Amino acid sequence: MPRRRTRRRRREVTRVPRSDAALPEFDRSTVPEGLVTRRQLRDMQLSPGSNEGPVAILRCRLCATRPQWSCRHPTRGFLLRVDLAKPKRTPTLAQEWALDRAMAARQTCGQCKRRFYICLSKKLGCCLLRTTGASHGLVTGRSVLRRRGRYEAGELL
Repeated sequence: MPRRRTRRRRREVTRVPRSDAALPEFDRSTVPEGLVTRRQLRDMQLSPGSNEGPVAILRCRLCATRPQWSCRHPTRGFLLRVDLAKPKRTPTLAQEWALDRAMAARQTCGQCKRRFYICLSKKLGCCLLRTTGASHGLVTGRSVLRRRGRYEAGELL
């Protein structure tokens, strides 16, 4: 007997008039100078710095057609002030060495002690050469590597 289909309930949309919104909202073409998103700050090599939080909301494209309602979609952006942003900090040489050692631990096979350009799986516990039973020469476990997108003809790992 087939299962009875149940209709999904429509999600309740909480609409707030734009006049009652907590932060001012701007469409994509009307953002004043001095306000940018976090991604734009990152492109300018800046960090949020002294910004306590968003100053305004960048409305999504869908809400641009509904000027009377406040934007509640997850695709909206939060705008920060550029004048309060600070330059990104650069890591010290010791911090870069520590990061390299941490990545080396994730990329080195525990059995054959070879370092790869990819992070190795914790589930397997060793490199793909050991998993497929291949020797240290050319890769013979082609089907496993082809499925994972890491095989080229005659490739040495």
